[in-house]
Amino acid sequence: MLLGIVGVLVASRSGSAVVPPYLSSVLDQLGISEPVSMQTIGAIVVIAAGFLIAKGVAAALLARLMFSFLGRAQARASISLSTSVLARPLVDIEARSSHEVAYTLTRGVFSAITQVLGFSSLAVAEICLLAVLGAALFVLAPSVSIVAVSYFFGVAYLLQRSLRHWSVQLGSQVARASVSSLRSIPKAIHAYREVTVLGRRDSFGRMFHPAIENLASAQSNILFVGQVPRFAYEIALVLGGAIVAAWTAWTQGEGGVLPTLVLFLAAGSRVFPSILRLNGLVLGIRTAAGEASSLLDLASMGHGPQGSTSSPAAPRSAEVDSTAASQQAPVSVLFEGVTFTYSVNSEPVLEGIDLWIEGGGNYAIVGKSGTGKTTLVELMLGLTDPTVGSVTIDGQCPQFLIADRPGVAAYVPQSVSLLDGSVTQNVAIGLPAGSVDENRFWECLRLVELDDVFRSGRNGLQTQIGERGFQISGGQRQRLGLARALYANPSLLVLDEATSALDAETEATIASVLQILRDRRTIVTVAHRLSTIRRSDIVLVIDQRGIAASCSFEQLRETWPDFAKQVALLNLGP
Repeated sequence: MLLGIVGVLVASRSGSAVVPPYLSSVLDQLGISEPVSMQTIGAIVVIAAGFLIAKGVAAALLARLMFSFLGRAQARASISLSTSVLARPLVDIEARSSHEVAYTLTRGVFSAITQVLGFSSLAVAEICLLAVLGAALFVLAPSVSIVAVSYFFGVAYLLQRSLRHWSVQLGSQVARASVSSLRSIPKAIHAYREVTVLGRRDSFGRMFHPAIENLASAQSNILFVGQVPRFAYEIALVLGGAIVAAWTAWTQGEGGVLPTLVLFLAAGSRVFPSILRLNGLVLGIRTAAGEASSLLDLASMGHGPQGSTSSPAAPRSAEVDSTAASQQAPVSVLFEGVTFTYSVNSEPVLEGIDLWIEGGGNYAIVGKSGTGKTTLVELMLGLTDPTVGSVTIDGQCPQFLIADRPGVAAYVPQSVSLLDGSVTQNVAIGLPAGSVDENRFWECLRLVELDDVFRSGRNGLQTQIGERGFQISGGQRQRLGLARALYANPSLLVLDEATSALDAETEATIASVLQILRDRRTIVTVAHRLSTIRRSDIVLVIDQRGIAASCSFEQLRETWPDFAKQVALLNLGP
């Protein structure tokens, strides 16, 4: 308003315009005579500048406080959502790609909270500013104010109508293309050896070009959409000024053109940037909403029908008390009428399983591929829930027992997941550095024959093994996974083809270690290699009908001709 008054007063001093009556009355009340001196005009400019500077500083401070608050809210939401996701059964986790989950927990939450809520708050501020400006301009010049505000809001409405669907689509396209790019890059790296040897690096790399091109195209279009309102408003400001000048000349004569035009441009200089920012914020909200489209789907994971049992209680501590773990007695496992299917319309993977695994026993699970051996193990460890029936460990739900007694169970899969970090971080996965028992570390590494590897010519327990353990061999990765399980001193130790990547000598060493430890824990081993299970107390044979046999190794050799043939071929018989 003050800047508009300055424009009118300067024009009146040159004789090119007349001071409007409403402004003359204000000057009279303030005791300022006309023509207004340049000193007075300068003072008004200084006051206006002071208001603008104060407004800018206050707005910056408020924006900083707001986005800091939203950043903390974003962190809490991401942590809460990731905790909720990780508490779900394995079948729900595997239903989504890891890249989609990672994108949603990071960029998706950022778009939904920091961007959508932050932009909404700024939009409210701009609306309030426009309301104040509109009221002040209406007091000074009702007709011009109504025309200016209506005109600019009309332009804003047309822009929103034409760009809103495009901005939402671009946000969704960015989300999809980002996830696709996140998938493609690791694929190219992990398959490097195979495609290089086959001479297909160029053709293989071109497979991922569309995802990268789609992402670049969507991002460039989003930047363009953000610039469209500025171009449109610049054109609208010029056209609006010409229309106002022509209308004033027609209705009031040439003498009223300059004051009215100055007031219109002054109003536009404040209303125009505010509407421009408001338009950009609204488009930003729509784009961010498109990028966060997968967030609600992931958040609803915690309320789906699969795995609808009560969530396990929070663990007593994030740290595994190694002393307490070593004092835990072997646990028993009971399956009662367990049936498991991946979906309503699919055939059961396991059906009618009744099984008792006695505490302190050494059990082996064998069977053809696809008969449900790994599924049986996942049910045993509470990684997924049975469709029908129940599984208990020492009479408790596996999830509740593991949450209440961290370290009571340990699992070594066929392919061990290794972190891009040190040996310590991988063996004591999830434990704070201050809780590490170095002596126990070396003892576990000795049991799996890795102590000499990391003592000689390396950085000891701080040796970096690289992403997915690429700096160590395949057998060493598997043995590091075994060391991780042994460090927890579990009461229940489950190995799912854990020795498949080991040489015969090391496999025999591991088998001997497990034999020594058997009195203090329950051991369940899933294996195809018969040499791995030869010393097991009980061998469970799984087929499409469930558990086909449960007996000792020797009894199974005597009663199952196919099994006896395999034993003879491997020279494992007496």
